[in-house]
Formats: sequence, structure tokens, C-alpha cells
Amino acid sequence: MKFGRIVGLGLALLGCAAAHAQLSIYGTYTASRHTGLTCLDSQNECSGTENNAAGDHSSRINLTGGWGGVSYDWKKYGPAMIGFDLRAGEGHANRSATSSAGGAGATASQNVLAGVKASFHTPIHALKPYAQVSAGWARSNLTEPFGTTTVSPTSDSPVPPAKYDNFFQVEGFVGADIKIFPVLDLRIIELGIGNMNRLGNGSGASSVGVMSAGVGVVFHFPSAH
Repeated sequence: MKFGRIVGLGLALLGCAAAHAQLSIYGTYTASRHTGLTCLDSQNECSGTENNAAGDHSSRINLTGGWGGVSYDWKKYGPAMIGFDLRAGEGHANRSATSSAGGAGATASQNVLAGVKASFHTPIHALKPYAQVSAGWARSNLTEPFGTTTVSPTSDSPVPPAKYDNFFQVEGFVGADIKIFPVLDLRIIELGIGNMNRLGNGSGASSVGVMSAGVGVVFHFPSAH
């Protein structure tokens, strides 16, 4: 009974909040670029290799994948509607950022981010720009070296790294939605920039730059008012 009363109270509070706010769910297709990676290849044959001022080998890699999220409009302050956003996503690449190796889905990254979002009204009623700052957790093998396995007496095959590192990720986003129907928007653009900092020990770069661009759709659950 006690658990039932707690659940009932929680649902009642959520219902009160929903009467003054709007809940949205969305999905996006996103491409992300990860930079500042350490090229561990002895021939410096990595994806997007560059030499920095110190002569060290660095690398970058592009991942593509999908995100899904929930946004909650909370309260209006001046021209901005302040709310909260929770999102999760996954990206893949068929190349390594640390070597010249590759393979289907060789590099992967999963992310969960929560943040504060501000959306704005414009003279174009259907256009809804927004900005937000999010932080959370990322899990990826992009800094880890590839292994090898012998497939014949004379050749080896690269093996994607089985070890995944954990990162603390911070990313800022700006974007714009266009209203199509009362319950449907098109997310015509979302751009992000941020950083991933490794938690604990691992190989390669401990800090990775992140840039992203995406498009998607947004579904709204209208409030009671």
C-alpha cells in the first residue's frame, strides 16, 4: 500500500506539471566528428591524421548514428521557454581513429546526456530556435588500439578493440524546429560542440573534442491549456 500511495502521488504531481508544460519526444540522425585523438599507428596512417605544433600525431574520426530524447517545457522567462532535455544515442564508424585498421562498425560510441534547454518565439510563428547545454556519460572504444588475429600462417587480421572507456561529456547545442502540424515539428538543423574527458585509465587521448550536426522529427503531447 505504501508503494502504491507513493506511485499515486508521483503520478498526481506529474499530472499537475503537465497541465502547465509540454512534453515532446524526438529522434534525430546525427553525424559527429571526434578530434584530438592519438594516432597509435607506427606509420601515422590513421583516419584524418594531422601533426600538431609539437610534432605529435593526432587523428579525427567521423561517426554517424541516431539519437532519441525527451524534452519538457517547464516555465517561461521573458522571451524564452525554459525546459529540460534527456537524450541518448549511438554512433558508428567503419574505421579506427588510432590506426589504419577498420571493419564494419569498428568504432562505436554510446551517450546519455541531460541538460537545460531554452526555446524562443520568433516573428515567424512556425520557426522555433533553441539552445541548450547538456552533460552526461559516454562509452566508446575510439581511443583504444586495434588488436590482430592470425587468419593464415602469413597474414593477420585487425580486431576492433573490445575495451570501452567511460567519459564525462559536456556538449552545447543550438538548433531550430519548424512546426508542420500541432503535434509534429521538423528539426531542420541541430549543431553541437563539446568535449569528452575519460574517466579512469585507458589508451590514447584522455580528452576528445566533439562536434555534431543532425536533423530529425519532434512529436508533441499538448498541455491541458
